[in-house]
Amino acid sequence: HGGRLVIVGYTPEMYELNGKLLAQNEKEIIGSRAGRLQDLVDTVRLVASGKLKSIVTDTFPLEEANEALAFLRAGKTLGRVVLLTPAGRRAMQK
Repeated sequence: HGGRLVIVGYTPEMYELNGKLLAQNEKEIIGSRAGRLQDLVDTVRLVASGKLKSIVTDTFPLEEANEALAFLRAGKTLGRVVLLTPAGRRAMQK
């Protein structure tokens, strides 16, 4: 039980939700606006300089959420696991 989905940035996608299941399973959905352009520039500079490293070590397509959970439960990750929507996968391929 429990868990949190954070949607970062702006997306045209719509999501169907079951409020009863969210409440019963103590799930959270949080929206976070994208930062300013200067925030992105500063972040890219920090990553490029090696001063900032991502804690996202593994990604899974949203359709493989159960596999991602099994991966987490088995202790196979050293950082964060991220579920990617189809739009997120396309963005990462660019």
